[in-house]
Amino acid sequence: MQRCVPPATLGVCYFSRVARIFLGLLLVCLPAAADWSLFKSGPLEVYSNASDDEARRVLATFDQARWLVAKWLGRDELKPLWTVRMTIAKAEKGVTPVRTPAFKVVRDGYVLGMIAKDAVTPEMLRQFVRLLLRDDTKSIPANFEVALADLVSTLEVKAVMLTVGKPPADAARRTRDWARLHMLCVDPIYAGRVRVLFSNLQAAAPLDTAYRNAFEKTQKQMEAEVDRYYKAGNFQPQTISGKPLNPERDYRARVLSEERGKVALADVVGTPAAYKALLNAGFKSPEVLEGAEQYEQAALEKSESAAAWLNAAKEESEVQHAQELLLKAMDLNKRWVEPHVRLAALEKDWGRKAAILKRAVALDERNTALWIQLAEAQQEAKDFAGAALSWRQAERSTTTEAARVKIEARRRDYEQRRLALEAAERKREAEEKQKELDRLKEQAMANIRAAEAKANAGKSRDANSKVVEWWDGPKAAGTVMGMLERVDCVGGSLRLQVRMETKKLATLAVPKPNEIVVTSGAGGDATLGCGVQRPAKKVKVEHNEKNEVLTIEFQ
Repeated sequence: MQRCVPPATLGVCYFSRVARIFLGLLLVCLPAAADWSLFKSGPLEVYSNASDDEARRVLATFDQARWLVAKWLGRDELKPLWTVRMTIAKAEKGVTPVRTPAFKVVRDGYVLGMIAKDAVTPEMLRQFVRLLLRDDTKSIPANFEVALADLVSTLEVKAVMLTVGKPPADAARRTRDWARLHMLCVDPIYAGRVRVLFSNLQAAAPLDTAYRNAFEKTQKQMEAEVDRYYKAGNFQPQTISGKPLNPERDYRARVLSEERGKVALADVVGTPAAYKALLNAGFKSPEVLEGAEQYEQAALEKSESAAAWLNAAKEESEVQHAQELLLKAMDLNKRWVEPHVRLAALEKDWGRKAAILKRAVALDERNTALWIQLAEAQQEAKDFAGAALSWRQAERSTTTEAARVKIEARRRDYEQRRLALEAAERKREAEEKQKELDRLKEQAMANIRAAEAKANAGKSRDANSKVVEWWDGPKAAGTVMGMLERVDCVGGSLRLQVRMETKKLATLAVPKPNEIVVTSGAGGDATLGCGVQRPAKKVKVEHNEKNEVLTIEFQ
């Protein structure tokens, strides 16, 4: 049974190339959502109203591809950022097929539409592998990623047996890079150790190091092998055992409600109008509300989609509420970087902004723009060492030489300015500390005067009497005067070596540098730098009975 919905109600479906030209004039027809089943394996889902065998065939192909790539990369498994949803509809007479040529992001999933008996195309597998690599691996050389996706694109799956290494039909894809991966992953001589190579590359090891660790050969030797393999052109596929499974047991059919089947079809269409048609028909679930771009309502209906909560935050003008929505999105998909970026954009404090961005780049280490944002936030937060590291990470994350050169120039410019920035910050901190010391002294004197005034109330005061200064800071047990020759920085504490006028060397401890008072009687630099002091500085140091420094005055 078919149900056709006018385009004004439903929106856009996927038609043949000729039909798409007249898309706005045609009626859009979808198969009815009857007798739909769901098949799952980890993050992969197949929605189908075709035969169970068709659904299991498609699911097995992508499931084995995911298993194979994880095996080559030395991983237990690879998890995409979003659930991968494939919808297989019956090919029924008189109905325009609902089909997508490749995956697309819809709501909170990677969506693919197929018709029963459609083949899983090389482009589908190629795109699937690229999204796995992007979402759940450390960065590896771009040419390796492209070649690996091309290698898997010709995968053939029969039960648990996999045929790998068939050359792509498109001769332009049979490149030297593809030949290298064919040799390393398919040729039995190398296939058993290729996981070591990829593990090294994901750890940012140079290619020469990765080759040595995996095959005990230099990069020059291995690339010579690749040249011979490529020129020979004898690219024989291999049949290997894949992921062990029983399709009927492991890919169990789960009966879907009519609404869930209709949502699966609307996901393939992927337009707000498709979901609004479901709302008009009385289907009101968080998924339908999200697809219809009613994000706030979807959140109120307790949507489990991180994307719905993030989009609701985008529409929220009140900052605190927007932050709460973003935190919910982060909780629903802890690997998604976008809520962190949005949350950082709302933060006014540079230190907190940098902390949020630091968590974000941990989720997406390939994101060059994000590394740059973090570096700039750390600069504003006066975290100069952190900023220097982030600039280097930004440089490493680039995929083109031109981009790397630009970022390198920005990094070098920052490093040249860093010393001046650090010196200015030290001076500012010293001035702030001196201001606070002066304020405390003034407050102490004010307290003394107030106490005197209270005590002398009604009495005449001797104009020649002297006001005695009073200080409520820590009491000194002794004073050392001399030349500060060395400052040893040990963990979070300091040790000062002062050469007194008697030529004797005094050693004084500073267990908590932030709690001592440092002043400059001459108005000069009042900072402590680690190591030998060149030149030695004249100081007056007050200490307690434990030889722990209380105050330092640079003279």
